[in-house]
Amino acid sequence: MSTPAPLRLSAAAAGLVCAALLGTAGASHADGAGPAPQRTQGAAQAGAKAAAAESPTGRAAAFDQVTRLARRHGTVTVTIILAEAPTRAPDAGVRSRLTDQASAGRAAALRALDGPTGTSSVPGAPAMTATVDAADLAALRREPAVLSIARNIDFRAAGTTTFGIQDGVQLPRWWHLKKMGLDWTYAHGYNGAGQRIVVVDSGVDYTHPWLQGHVVDGACFSSDGCGNGLFYAYGIQAGKNCTYAVSCAHGTHVAQTAAGKYGAARSAGIVAINASHRSASGRPTYGTADLINALWYSYYYVSPAPAAVNLSIGGSTTYATTCDSTNQPLADWITALRSRGTATVIAAGNSNSSTGVSYPACMSRAVVVGNATLTSATGRPAVLGGRAGASNSNRLVDLWAPGTDICSAVPTSLDVDGTRDGADCSWYGTSMAAPQVSGAFAVLKAARPSYSVNQSLSAFVRNGLAITDSRNGVTRSMVNVANAVYYG
Repeated sequence: MSTPAPLRLSAAAAGLVCAALLGTAGASHADGAGPAPQRTQGAAQAGAKAAAAESPTGRAAAFDQVTRLARRHGTVTVTIILAEAPTRAPDAGVRSRLTDQASAGRAAALRALDGPTGTSSVPGAPAMTATVDAADLAALRREPAVLSIARNIDFRAAGTTTFGIQDGVQLPRWWHLKKMGLDWTYAHGYNGAGQRIVVVDSGVDYTHPWLQGHVVDGACFSSDGCGNGLFYAYGIQAGKNCTYAVSCAHGTHVAQTAAGKYGAARSAGIVAINASHRSASGRPTYGTADLINALWYSYYYVSPAPAAVNLSIGGSTTYATTCDSTNQPLADWITALRSRGTATVIAAGNSNSSTGVSYPACMSRAVVVGNATLTSATGRPAVLGGRAGASNSNRLVDLWAPGTDICSAVPTSLDVDGTRDGADCSWYGTSMAAPQVSGAFAVLKAARPSYSVNQSLSAFVRNGLAITDSRNGVTRSMVNVANAVYYG
């Protein structure tokens, strides 16, 4: 390579334990409903996370678990699994078999539930939801075409905003780009060209000046509907952000951070999936079935196979170990994507836990990202910890990335920072860290297209800046994209 090497910051160096941690504050498918988009093909790539998954919970045990909940509470909202995750590349035979399996499962479920009342489903997709009682569960259990069942869990966004940090002194705008070596990658033409990043979130404002031309496709999967009388829609407009709460700006902020005009992978295309529904509190939340269907869409319908699927979401409960058995079907789709060369990048969560990460970050094949920031005393990166909203952290974290005071886009109508300019630089959380890593995967995959997820992750680990979380002694690398591209 003839270009000069960037500054090498080796993860073999001693981890930095900083004295003062910064405080928290601060050509698309037709729009709407209709036939499913054309499915795509891609070569499978081997990949596996170092930590082994927990043994999967069997069908009988899964039904037993939710039946106990239904008897205790009267009813329970469940995810009904209609088709298994593919075990090889999505060729015509695999696609046909799984589509038939999902259709048979849906018909069986509706038969058991005496019709569609209280259900949401997507034709051909692997999961649907329903609110059921114990009798309904017994009927579903008798249907062999219903593969399994799980409690439908709602997740929230793993990021927030306040206005000003550290006694009102805001970090320099775009500080994270230099710390990740992205100034070097941009200067040398490494921008993620030809890659795709799927952002599964509250939807993306594709009309925003920083995102126009960057959002190349979209979809909606929502248990309270996609504005067309159905629970799904396809096309760029289908992936548009919700508008009923300020937190509907979350997906736009995340998408721009990953691959917008000023994002990590500026030439990658964004596929925006609105997988949110309105919670009782009036904020966007994310249900298990909609997430599974978003991963199914990412596996089959996004071409080329995406470099990353970004999930900047998480539950309030933290897990010290891998949690695949909590929802094996969700874990299986993350594994399927990884086998195809797609990293499912998930935020570790913001519960200030030093012993666990949020669900679904605890899935064994996920790439888990914690929040690194700058210290007031030295200006060096450190894990954001020790206070409300701080990063979760334990041995399941794979990488750190900048996640505090990240400048990015927000829809102008939801811009509440005092200046309606469609930008906000006060957002923080692992939600902001995860898309930096999703963008990094796209940049590296464009530079080194033969790399598997494992190889890319290893490159980030080897060539990043080692940072130790002073709360628990866990040392991981903060992503340096320039070093990973140059040294591989």
